[in-house]
Amino acid sequence: MRALALDAAGEHDAARACLADTLRRAAPLGFIRTFLDRGPRLRALLEQLAVKRPGDAYIESLLGAFGAAERPDGTREAQPSRRAESEAGATSAAPLEDLTNRERDVLELLAARLSNKEIAERLSVSAETVKKHNLNLYRKLHVEGRRQAVAAALARGLIRRSS
Repeated sequence: MRALALDAAGEHDAARACLADTLRRAAPLGFIRTFLDRGPRLRALLEQLAVKRPGDAYIESLLGAFGAAERPDGTREAQPSRRAESEAGATSAAPLEDLTNRERDVLELLAARLSNKEIAERLSVSAETVKKHNLNLYRKLHVEGRRQAVAAALARGLIRRSS
């Protein structure tokens, strides 16, 4: 937030320095969603940092998580079609932006090895609603069960390994 405020105030160098410091602290924890939720303005700052820090795996993973979001200049970056990805052997799982916030919550609780009933209690919903979220996750992640969903989510950086 501070980096975005500095950037909006025209203090672009300070904004990039602030974001770089935040990234240094966040990288070991694997935070992704925190940055995605800040939207296209943060993406623009990340792209500027990527130019100054080529090969930074964390920045690349964050930019990759933004998917084919619109750039600040109104253009869209080219993304291979799902068919092209599949033919190239890449995963055809749902892009990060296709998962709802509630589905992400369910994923994190699945990773903690909670039952549907326990998840329902934590989220104040019915067990049937949790089952529906699970089915949506399986479809979007192209998996067949909860353990595969967790493995796919971990591999894609949607969640981090719980301790």
